[in-house]
Amino acid sequence: MFDEQSSDVLSRRRAAKSVRQAIDYMLANLERDTCPSIIDICKDLHISQRNLQYNFKKIMGITPNASLYRLRLNRLRAELLQPADIGVTVTHLATE
Repeated sequence: MFDEQSSDVLSRRRAAKSVRQAIDYMLANLERDTCPSIIDICKDLHISQRNLQYNFKKIMGITPNASLYRLRLNRLRAELLQPADIGVTVTHLATE
């Protein structure tokens, strides 16, 4: 029989797994130059928006939208630091 502590550990593991899957999904889509919506993520991962948000807050302390925003900014920052084309500007990257 599970006690309350082991139940909490299992709950955190499930939450961490769904967060990891969502971040992998976000990164994969950003690599293909598409930005997924939270609805797309939930639909493809078969999780409700509320559960995804709860899991992100529980594991990372931020919302899925905040995480996606940070991933997008980090990607743009990396592109600015090592541009494929010397003429790349912030405006050009922002409009892509």
